[in-house]
Amino acid sequence: MKKKDEVFNYFLKWKALVERSSGKHLKVLRSDNGGEYLSTEFKDYLKSEGIRHERTVPKSPEQNGIAERMNRTLVETLRSMLVDAKLPQAFWAEAVSTAVYLRNRSPTKAIEGMTPFEAWMKQKPQVEHLRVFGCDAYAHVAKDERKKLDSKSRKCIFLGYGEETKGYRLYDSSRTRVIYSRDVHFNDKSTNSEIGETLCTEEDKHFVELELNTEESSDHLENEVATSEATVQPVLRRSERAKQTPEFYGERASISDSQAREPTTPTTLDEALESSDKEKWVEAMAKEIKSLDDNKVWTLTELPKDRTPVGLFKVRVILVSTEDVKEKCSILECMWMTLFLQLKRRSN
Repeated sequence: MKKKDEVFNYFLKWKALVERSSGKHLKVLRSDNGGEYLSTEFKDYLKSEGIRHERTVPKSPEQNGIAERMNRTLVETLRSMLVDAKLPQAFWAEAVSTAVYLRNRSPTKAIEGMTPFEAWMKQKPQVEHLRVFGCDAYAHVAKDERKKLDSKSRKCIFLGYGEETKGYRLYDSSRTRVIYSRDVHFNDKSTNSEIGETLCTEEDKHFVELELNTEESSDHLENEVATSEATVQPVLRRSERAKQTPEFYGERASISDSQAREPTTPTTLDEALESSDKEKWVEAMAKEIKSLDDNKVWTLTELPKDRTPVGLFKVRVILVSTEDVKEKCSILECMWMTLFLQLKRRSN
């Protein structure tokens, strides 16, 4: 199944299979609130068949805890299988299919004294054909597919068991296809398949190395007092993307170590006008006062007799030494300065 809109068709096939196998009819369907279960077609079919649809409360997966727990168990199992077999993640579907096959033939606490396969099929499963996932498998090559001096077997990777075909499911890397065969010799000890190594992409190899090295690092930290062995660090890839300076609103001010120094801060208007940067301070004050006038920040009125005038306000200025900014703003050097400017309206 590649898309969720195919759920309904697969549900019809599954329903027909389980009802024919068990001889019983489906009465209740429990699911989450996924859109694939809430389509008009799906709802109409359940009503026509008299099947009650039970849905969990949104964001409450614990109401369907058995299915959710089994999903997590299968995901953890397939991850371990892929890492052990050193196969790329593209084989996840093969791994989960084999994991389900093995779970159905393994003991469980839910059914005492039997396996799920036995409870469903009413017969004990055969286990002598089970093999190690991802091991090397040598499949027999038929006479009509080889020449006189060609090899009679072809090295493959064991992926699982056929559902509709009575044979082993193998991956033939020389032809990049999945095949079925019943005449197979296995090397169960060769879990580190060379074919699997060649199939792994750089990203998959990095993923496997990172997982293994993380475990080694944790073990080393636990025994750090007892041993002095160096911790194996994962090999991380660095991005080759060219770094670009982020764009900010307005001009960007940066301070270098060589430029940062303790400034001499004017605290009054007279000190600012007596400094060497008098013209720049005057220009900055003129722009500030013009901005206040343009925006009508205040209204000039006569001072009441019982009031005291406030003649100071605090202005925080960022000064930068960039040449491009120097022509646009009043600047001195790369530093932060706090200046108390006394506003005085002077007549020409």
